[in-house]
Amino acid sequence: MPGLTMETARQLLATTTTEDHLFEHAIGVSAAMGAMARHFGADEEYWKAVGYLHDYDYEQFPEEHLHHTAEPLREAGVDEESIRAILSHGWEFCTDVKPETDMEKSLFTGFGDMSQFRCDIQDKGDHYLLEAELPGFQKEDISLDLNGDTMVITARHNSEKEDKGEGNYLRRERKYGSYSRSFNVSGINTEGIKAAYNNGILEVTLPKQAQVAPATRTIQIEG
Repeated sequence: MPGLTMETARQLLATTTTEDHLFEHAIGVSAAMGAMARHFGADEEYWKAVGYLHDYDYEQFPEEHLHHTAEPLREAGVDEESIRAILSHGWEFCTDVKPETDMEKSLFTGFGDMSQFRCDIQDKGDHYLLEAELPGFQKEDISLDLNGDTMVITARHNSEKEDKGEGNYLRRERKYGSYSRSFNVSGINTEGIKAAYNNGILEVTLPKQAQVAPATRTIQIEG
């Protein structure tokens, strides 16, 4: 059984990473990998852990990304399957590890454009309205997850194309991947968040937390 857990992934990433945006990216990729694991009927916790740790050495070695990953993770006791999956997401860019498994292909195909779907946020007074452009997806392909003060929008895309001959398959192509963005929702009443998807646009209503006026009272003077 794979040994990497979310707890271990968080501990390891914290040893190499300090920048908030990289942690937010890790959370987003982790959520997206969890969605892909559910699709494939795989171990969701494990896939999420691999996704969270995929940029282990990026902050320290941005010009040598993934060149300082394998040995430190081995020394930390991370299994080879996890290490290979992490290395494979840089295939043809910074490693020669070709994605082969469903997990490796999911990590590789989806995250080159992690921040590319467009989002607009409008202040509507008592709430914010977030609109995300996600054309070509079905409602069932999209998920919203809350992790503390972070909300992650994940869209999973799967397609299959077959060219048939006389009774035989000549070619079958499959494409799949996940796209994810994370948002800080501090100051939001998370219990009241609502979402709707129509005509390629995801609308998320984010109600603001009610502002509580400071208590006032008169202090009695004794004596």
